[in-house]
Amino acid sequence: MALAWLATRNPDAARSLGERLSRLNDGALFNKEVAQATEAASADLQAALAASDDGSPAAAQAIRAGLVVEQSRNRAFEGVMARDPLLFDNLTWVVERGAAEGRRHTLLFAHNGHVDRTGQANGAPGQKLGKLAADHYGDAYRTIGTDGHRVSLKSQGETFSFTVNAPYRGLFAGTTVGYLEMAAASGDNATVLRGSHPMASAGAPFAAWQALLPMAHSLNVVPALTWDAVIYVWDAHPTTPLP
Repeated sequence: MALAWLATRNPDAARSLGERLSRLNDGALFNKEVAQATEAASADLQAALAASDDGSPAAAQAIRAGLVVEQSRNRAFEGVMARDPLLFDNLTWVVERGAAEGRRHTLLFAHNGHVDRTGQANGAPGQKLGKLAADHYGDAYRTIGTDGHRVSLKSQGETFSFTVNAPYRGLFAGTTVGYLEMAAASGDNATVLRGSHPMASAGAPFAAWQALLPMAHSLNVVPALTWDAVIYVWDAHPTTPLP
């Protein structure tokens, strides 16, 4: 996005910077040699974008995209601890810019482990996007989680399956896909939802041994605190992670 916009203003700079940054991609994100080699190119990209800034929304998006390039490069040094705070920083930028343009709502699609309100659904260390957003936006931040009983996913050309026997699956017995608003639960159901339950949690890459060990494909959460609502799938078709 940054280079595409810059090409409309300074095509020579966009072409040169594109070549210098070509090694910085998802596959090389944690290659420190690549990150170091692209340090100057990232700084030059931000400088070129700033020099071409015409105050338009497209320019603002391009400049933000240039910052994300630098965030990705820095993450190779700072590691997993930096990931969610950077995600939160970018989320607030999107929300605030949208609000300034008259948008009332922002819809975010992301992995449960990054967006749950309590930060329970992610075993990695550090602050979580969802907890940061819940603290920042309060009740205006609403999370709809996804969970499943029998789960399948595709990773590295293979399909893996596992079962998560969360006690609260009984609330969805007899359904194919169930939807539950946490605030609507009462009585025994509310009591169940306030307990700790294993939640399906997997990402890419996924290995065969992870399907055999519950601790490698599930995390304990308190549904009533983690989500405002949940979509529960009894038999999930194989999920293909987005590239």
